[in-house]
Amino acid sequence: MQQLYPQLHRRQLCGGHLLGTPMKQTMLLLVVLMLVSCAKDPTIGSARASSVASKTCRRVRMHASWAEWYRSLDELRNASDLAVLANVTDVGEGYRQELPREKSEHLVHYTPVFSTVTVSIESVVWQRNSKGDVPDTIRLTQTGGVFDGVAYEIGDDPLFQVGTQTVLFLKQVEPGRYRVSGGPSGRFYVENETVRTIVADGVRLPPVTTVAQLTALL
Repeated sequence: MQQLYPQLHRRQLCGGHLLGTPMKQTMLLLVVLMLVSCAKDPTIGSARASSVASKTCRRVRMHASWAEWYRSLDELRNASDLAVLANVTDVGEGYRQELPREKSEHLVHYTPVFSTVTVSIESVVWQRNSKGDVPDTIRLTQTGGVFDGVAYEIGDDPLFQVGTQTVLFLKQVEPGRYRVSGGPSGRFYVENETVRTIVADGVRLPPVTTVAQLTALL
């Protein structure tokens, strides 16, 4: 979910849309775009982005190779500076990175879409530096979003939803600025105080794990 400019790998062209095979390794190195459906989908992004998505007939599924991927809480904790219980308060409209003029004509259709996600911190689950300040609000960059009437989403890194609660393991990249550790392996759903993993092949948790129990495990 970190905003690293990915290399695109053209595997197969089908009907003018790029098809590819996902590789599970970790930090965003490879994104392959694939048109998967033409249907209304009101479940994407924020209330604002959802209203746009519900009017689109195209959804693009992206596959990513992650340069970081964690399968245990120990690995995830060692790679992070902070873990928080947070509420998603806003998901901005999708955007593309500007390309150098000499490249833009050829790559504009293969440039991934990004969106800015704002979360408010409800509580600190774990912190490497117990005396460090934790901001009330953190803004993150996610690969994917609703752009120009099309919804873009990485298959194993679903778009954040406004109004949902999540546990995030974060790495500080500079004072006050963070990214999610290990992409979707560092994100967890929270419903009724129960924590669930985003991906099946990431960190394994007991079948029923509360936020308090997760804190104790760390």
